Amino acid sequence: MISIRPIQLEDATLFLAFMKQLDLETPYMLYEPNERSTSVQEVENEIIRLNETKQIFIALAQEQVIGFIMIKSGQLKRNRHTAYIVIGIRAKYHGLGLGTRLLQTAENWAIQKQIHRLELTVMTHNQVALALYQKMGFEIEGICKENLYIDGKFVDEYYMGKIFSSSKYT
Repeated sequence: MISIRPIQLEDATLFLAFMKQLDLETPYMLYEPNERSTSVQEVENEIIRLNETKQIFIALAQEQVIGFIMIKSGQLKRNRHTAYIVIGIRAKYHGLGLGTRLLQTAENWAIQKQIHRLELTVMTHNQVALALYQKMGFEIEGICKENLYIDGKFVDEYYMGKIFSSSKYT
Protein backbone atom coordinates (compact mmCIF):
# COMPACT_ATOMS: atom_id res chain seq x y z
CA MET A 1 0.00 0.00 0.00
CA ILE A 2 1.26 3.47 -0.91
CA SER A 3 0.54 6.40 1.39
CA ILE A 4 1.12 10.12 0.87
CA ARG A 5 1.71 12.54 3.72
CA PRO A 6 3.58 15.74 4.58
CA ILE A 7 7.26 15.18 5.21
CA GLN A 8 8.33 15.14 8.86
CA LEU A 9 11.66 15.87 10.51
CA GLU A 10 12.31 12.19 11.19
CA ASP A 11 12.05 11.52 7.42
CA ALA A 12 15.23 13.48 6.63
CA THR A 13 17.60 10.51 6.32
CA LEU A 14 15.16 8.43 4.25
CA PHE A 15 14.30 11.41 2.06
CA LEU A 16 17.94 12.21 1.32
CA ALA A 17 18.63 8.57 0.42
CA PHE A 18 15.57 8.64 -1.86
CA MET A 19 16.73 11.82 -3.60
CA LYS A 20 20.21 10.39 -4.20
CA GLN A 21 18.66 7.22 -5.63
CA LEU A 22 16.34 9.28 -7.82
CA ASP A 23 19.37 11.19 -9.14
CA LEU A 24 20.84 7.85 -10.25
CA GLU A 25 17.63 6.50 -11.79
CA THR A 26 16.30 9.32 -13.91
CA PRO A 27 17.78 11.76 -16.39
CA TYR A 28 14.80 14.07 -15.86
CA MET A 29 15.69 15.60 -12.49
CA LEU A 30 18.02 18.58 -12.12
CA TYR A 31 20.88 16.84 -10.31
CA GLU A 32 23.35 14.60 -12.12
CA PRO A 33 24.14 11.23 -10.49
CA ASN A 34 26.33 11.76 -7.41
CA GLU A 35 26.20 15.57 -7.79
CA ARG A 36 23.98 16.12 -4.72
CA SER A 37 26.14 17.10 -1.75
CA THR A 38 23.25 17.77 0.63
CA SER A 39 23.66 16.52 4.20
CA VAL A 40 20.98 15.08 6.47
CA GLN A 41 21.31 18.23 8.60
CA GLU A 42 20.55 20.40 5.56
CA VAL A 43 17.46 18.30 4.77
CA GLU A 44 16.35 18.62 8.40
CA ASN A 45 16.82 22.39 8.19
CA GLU A 46 14.75 22.48 5.00
CA ILE A 47 11.97 20.52 6.70
CA ILE A 48 12.05 22.87 9.69
CA ARG A 49 11.66 25.84 7.31
CA LEU A 50 8.48 24.45 5.72
CA ASN A 51 5.62 26.89 6.29
CA GLU A 52 2.53 28.41 4.73
CA THR A 53 4.37 29.04 1.46
CA LYS A 54 6.24 25.75 1.04
CA GLN A 55 5.41 22.08 1.58
CA ILE A 56 6.85 18.70 0.68
CA PHE A 57 4.66 15.61 0.48
CA ILE A 58 6.24 12.17 0.36
CA ALA A 59 4.88 8.89 -0.95
CA LEU A 60 5.79 5.85 1.11
CA ALA A 61 5.70 2.12 0.43
CA GLN A 62 6.96 -0.37 2.99
CA GLU A 63 8.45 2.47 5.05
CA GLN A 64 10.56 3.70 2.11
CA VAL A 65 10.18 7.03 0.32
CA ILE A 66 9.24 6.26 -3.29
CA GLY A 67 8.06 9.66 -4.50
CA PHE A 68 7.65 13.30 -3.55
CA ILE A 69 6.16 16.58 -4.60
CA MET A 70 7.41 19.95 -3.43
CA ILE A 71 5.25 23.05 -3.70
CA LYS A 72 6.66 26.52 -3.17
CA SER A 73 4.51 29.61 -3.53
CA GLY A 74 5.64 33.18 -3.98
CA GLN A 75 6.21 35.20 -0.85
CA LEU A 76 5.47 38.69 -2.15
CA LYS A 77 2.10 40.34 -2.77
CA ARG A 78 2.61 40.18 -6.52
CA ASN A 79 3.41 36.47 -6.71
CA ARG A 80 1.99 34.79 -3.63
CA HIS A 81 -0.91 33.48 -5.73
CA THR A 82 1.47 31.25 -7.72
CA ALA A 83 3.31 28.10 -6.69
CA TYR A 84 6.08 26.17 -8.41
CA ILE A 85 6.09 22.38 -8.13
CA VAL A 86 8.75 19.69 -8.46
CA ILE A 87 7.83 16.01 -8.55
CA GLY A 88 9.88 12.83 -8.60
CA ILE A 89 9.01 9.13 -8.43
CA ARG A 90 11.26 6.07 -8.23
CA ALA A 91 11.35 4.24 -11.58
CA LYS A 92 9.87 0.98 -10.34
CA TYR A 93 6.75 2.83 -9.17
CA HIS A 94 6.01 4.48 -12.51
CA GLY A 95 2.68 3.63 -14.12
CA LEU A 96 0.79 3.05 -10.85
CA GLY A 97 -1.03 6.39 -10.75
CA LEU A 98 1.31 7.84 -8.14
CA GLY A 99 2.07 10.95 -10.21
CA THR A 100 -1.64 11.69 -10.43
CA ARG A 101 -2.05 11.21 -6.70
CA LEU A 102 0.91 13.46 -5.87
CA LEU A 103 -0.36 16.18 -8.19
CA GLN A 104 -3.85 15.93 -6.67
CA THR A 105 -2.27 16.29 -3.22
CA ALA A 106 -0.39 19.40 -4.36
CA GLU A 107 -3.54 20.86 -5.91
CA ASN A 108 -5.52 20.30 -2.71
CA TRP A 109 -2.78 22.03 -0.71
CA ALA A 110 -2.68 24.90 -3.20
CA ILE A 111 -6.43 25.42 -3.12
CA GLN A 112 -6.41 25.34 0.68
CA LYS A 113 -3.66 28.02 0.63
CA GLN A 114 -5.68 30.05 -1.91
CA ILE A 115 -3.12 29.56 -4.66
CA HIS A 116 -4.48 30.63 -8.06
CA ARG A 117 -1.78 29.14 -10.29
CA LEU A 118 0.57 26.14 -10.29
CA GLU A 119 3.59 26.07 -12.57
CA LEU A 120 6.44 23.74 -13.46
CA THR A 121 9.09 23.00 -16.05
CA VAL A 122 9.56 19.71 -17.87
CA MET A 123 12.11 18.60 -20.45
CA THR A 124 10.45 18.63 -23.86
CA HIS A 125 11.43 15.00 -24.55
CA ASN A 126 9.95 13.70 -21.27
CA GLN A 127 6.77 12.47 -22.94
CA VAL A 128 5.49 10.47 -19.94
CA ALA A 129 5.61 13.47 -17.59
CA LEU A 130 4.25 15.78 -20.27
CA ALA A 131 1.24 13.48 -20.78
CA LEU A 132 0.63 13.36 -17.01
CA TYR A 133 0.75 17.13 -16.65
CA GLN A 134 -1.57 17.67 -19.60
CA LYS A 135 -3.97 15.04 -18.23
CA MET A 136 -4.03 17.00 -14.98
CA GLY A 137 -4.90 20.25 -16.74
CA PHE A 138 -1.48 21.87 -17.16
CA GLU A 139 -0.91 23.73 -20.41
CA ILE A 140 2.32 24.47 -22.23
CA GLU A 141 2.89 28.21 -21.93
CA GLY A 142 6.31 28.48 -23.51
CA ILE A 143 9.63 26.87 -24.27
CA CYS A 144 12.80 27.59 -22.34
CA LYS A 145 15.31 27.06 -25.15
CA GLU A 146 18.55 25.27 -24.24
CA ASN A 147 17.68 25.62 -20.57
CA LEU A 148 19.68 22.60 -19.38
CA TYR A 149 22.96 21.01 -20.45
CA ILE A 150 22.83 17.22 -20.22
CA ASP A 151 25.30 14.67 -21.57
CA GLY A 152 26.99 17.21 -23.80
CA LYS A 153 23.77 18.58 -25.31
CA PHE A 154 21.51 21.51 -24.63
CA VAL A 155 17.96 20.50 -23.68
CA ASP A 156 14.78 22.56 -24.03
CA GLU A 157 12.14 22.66 -21.32
CA TYR A 158 8.46 23.47 -21.51
CA TYR A 159 7.12 25.98 -19.04
CA MET A 160 3.68 24.74 -17.98
CA GLY A 161 0.94 26.21 -15.85
CA LYS A 162 -2.47 25.44 -14.45
CA ILE A 163 -4.87 28.11 -13.29
CA PHE A 164 -7.60 27.39 -10.75
CA SER A 165 -10.87 29.15 -11.43
CA SER A 166 -11.98 28.90 -7.82
CA SER A 167 -9.68 31.12 -5.82
CA LYS A 168 -9.91 34.35 -3.87
CA TYR A 169 -8.56 36.16 -6.95
CA THR A 170 -11.43 35.31 -9.32
